[in-house]
Amino acid sequence: MCLIKLLTLLWDKIYMQKIFIIFSLFCLAACGFHPLYAKKKSMQVDFDGNKTVNYTSYADEQLALTFVEPVSNKMGQLLRSNIRDMINPKGTPSEAKYSLTVEVNMVNETEQGIQSDNIATRKTRFFEAKYTLKDETKKEIISGNAKTEASYNLLSSPYASVIALEDAEKDAAAALANDIGLRLRVYFSTIEAKPKKNGNLF
Repeated sequence: MCLIKLLTLLWDKIYMQKIFIIFSLFCLAACGFHPLYAKKKSMQVDFDGNKTVNYTSYADEQLALTFVEPVSNKMGQLLRSNIRDMINPKGTPSEAKYSLTVEVNMVNETEQGIQSDNIATRKTRFFEAKYTLKDETKKEIISGNAKTEASYNLLSSPYASVIALEDAEKDAAAALANDIGLRLRVYFSTIEAKPKKNGNLF
């Protein structure tokens, strides 16, 4: 008798969980929720060299139409290169719809592993990147800051230390690019989910 009651309770619990999951998915769909990498529609984008690529995600379409402005300093160039690899994997669009400016600076540097002779064996550099996305009319759409750090060992060989620093800066630039790229993707995915007014998104 007790076993039957226990099985009945378990069945009711599982049944209610299924009902809750189905109801939650229905609510999300009704609110305009779309996965960041959902495939929605197809669009052709023209690139330098007369190449065309089909994109089936709204966020990918808009990112592919974004031109990343040149940056002067070395860390900025690394960041720009990483961002372009993410949002322009097939090349620079011949007619950009958006422009993205990025600026990265080292805001602090600390030393770790101080030895008895007061010499550090490791350093950490802290970077901050500022980004601004504008439309064709140069109107600012979204902006923000991304932060990361790069740690590297100070080795007995000066050359080896330089290589370690360069590797750390490459990793930092990749981390900043991933952060900025994700924020842009979230923005465009949010725009896609907004209800239209009089046929316009804004």
